[in-house]
Amino acid sequence: MAPATLHRGWDVRTPPCDLEDDGQVASYYSKKASKAGDASRGGKEDLATRRTWVGARRHESDAGYALGSARLDSTNGVTSTERISGNLKHYFFVSGDVPHEEDGTASLPDMSLDGGSEEEFQSYWDWNSRNTRVLKDGWIERMAHPQVNCQAYWYNHCTAETSFEQPTVCEPSLVPADLTSDFSQEGPVWTFTAPELKAIMKEGHASDFGFSTEELARRACFEFESWLPRVLSWHDYQYRCFWFFGGKDSMDKNRDSGGTAKSFFSADAEASRQLFADDAFFEACTRLLCKRLDKMHPINLTYFVWTYVRAGVVHRELLHAVAEHFCKGWLPSLDRCSLGTMLWNFSKLEFRHDRFFELSAQELYRPNRLRSLAPRNFQNSMIAYSKRKHWNARVLEGFCRGIPRLLDNHDPSYPKTDTHVLFSYTCRDGSEVPADAFRIGSLTVITKAFHDLRASGPAVEECMTSMLSYVVRSVERSPQYMREAGDACNFLRQLGFFAGDSGLDLAKMLRPIDLPTMCDDAPDRAVDQMKAALRRAGVEWCLRCLVKPHPNPNSHVRQTASVAGPKRLSSETYRTLNLALLLDATARIAMLVAAANKPSALLASVLVFPAVDAFCAMGGWLVGKYYKA
Repeated sequence: MAPATLHRGWDVRTPPCDLEDDGQVASYYSKKASKAGDASRGGKEDLATRRTWVGARRHESDAGYALGSARLDSTNGVTSTERISGNLKHYFFVSGDVPHEEDGTASLPDMSLDGGSEEEFQSYWDWNSRNTRVLKDGWIERMAHPQVNCQAYWYNHCTAETSFEQPTVCEPSLVPADLTSDFSQEGPVWTFTAPELKAIMKEGHASDFGFSTEELARRACFEFESWLPRVLSWHDYQYRCFWFFGGKDSMDKNRDSGGTAKSFFSADAEASRQLFADDAFFEACTRLLCKRLDKMHPINLTYFVWTYVRAGVVHRELLHAVAEHFCKGWLPSLDRCSLGTMLWNFSKLEFRHDRFFELSAQELYRPNRLRSLAPRNFQNSMIAYSKRKHWNARVLEGFCRGIPRLLDNHDPSYPKTDTHVLFSYTCRDGSEVPADAFRIGSLTVITKAFHDLRASGPAVEECMTSMLSYVVRSVERSPQYMREAGDACNFLRQLGFFAGDSGLDLAKMLRPIDLPTMCDDAPDRAVDQMKAALRRAGVEWCLRCLVKPHPNPNSHVRQTASVAGPKRLSSETYRTLNLALLLDATARIAMLVAAANKPSALLASVLVFPAVDAFCAMGGWLVGKYYKA
């Protein structure tokens, strides 16, 4: 059963988020890690050295209220349960939620096979965006996202409570939403389509066309306010997000050889920054967005904030306003990708908002929601909770059940998940997109997140066992384009780190594993790092199988000579040695001829010693010729 209320564990009168940089707007870009021994940078950057201040604001933020504290008390926190345990001293926030016995056996409606039909989405938009369904005592009726089944839920704007149990029996009053735009829609910016604006801004010709930063910001808000999305999908937003210059065009230079948009996955922050509008544009957008959050669909707002993150721009008062807005009962209305992406957005920008993370956790472990999550959603959520050091035992235990469900029911020969295991989604342009399956690299990231969270217990061990089994099957079956060099070694390395600190019986898990096969074609560095991690975890015995035995004792000698000989002695050196041996033989013969009065010694010298020297010379010549070849 879903919890009766999703709001508990804190005082609803808690003031808004405390921005560490009181009332200021910050923008920073990620820099390359400093080299070891660089005294000027101390070998490690702190937040201040990565931040460039682009403006200062009054102590009242653009959101329209004074900035308070986002940190919640966690005195009721629980880190040790039967299924999963953590380390209390490690976390910024510890939730009081604990796993329930019925979490894994809850009765659920049939899973959607298409992520929601057109009729379901029309109802979803009618309930949440085109109208406000008002009940008495401050309650508002809304609908969860069709991916998670079109389920009614209720939010109370007076108490900030969200409930999946109807609080009062009465017909809601429908209040039509004001969908009119208050933008003038006049001027050069409004005469071009969004793709045309993107092309102009990408080439740096915005000023040549008379575009003002403020009007571009208004157009950006208009684009995201004037349409209703199905899901957070690149396929839809590429036609509207003109301030992001990446594209699906196969000729676009901002795409890698594999056809993947670099902007989404590139670790090069400077290259990513060049694909977005400048700081002035984001400044203008912040001033507008903080006052217009109610006009934008939550999924569109998630994508808008994502552009800030990928551009490396931090406007903390906007992040605070967005977090507070989502906490007003909007989380169940998000699709599976939006919820995980919004968590990732905040963690990437190092923004802490305990109430948002806790409400998100309670939405994520809701059985209907948990069943809908795709591999990337698990990965993004685990990254976020580990980086923010937010402990919620119930959501983590739920992930330990949800991840194996996808792994154990998927054939790693295929890059997409079976739609009977996890539904596809359909974009507004009609594109059907099956969910990407797990890759070995994503399992490495998830293992690291569990390690960073200091999680342990039977639930985590079951998840680790499932992930290891999937990695073994992926090594055997996955096509090359689904693999990365050394990915299996990297996973085992991270698993070794986890086992070394958690007490996981890694030796038992690795006993049936063929480690040499796991290390095939892996870089030496990856193999060495894996060995070090496994040795640290106390399973050094299994590393002996990585030393390839020789078929017989002599083969080792021949192999060593064939490898080392040519590197140590050149062909010229061999010729010199041969000549020396021949001269030695000649000298011996001359000396023995001089002793002609001793027939027995002469006979022995002539017949034995020169023959030995000649044999050595001939052998040296043959060896030199062989290695030269």
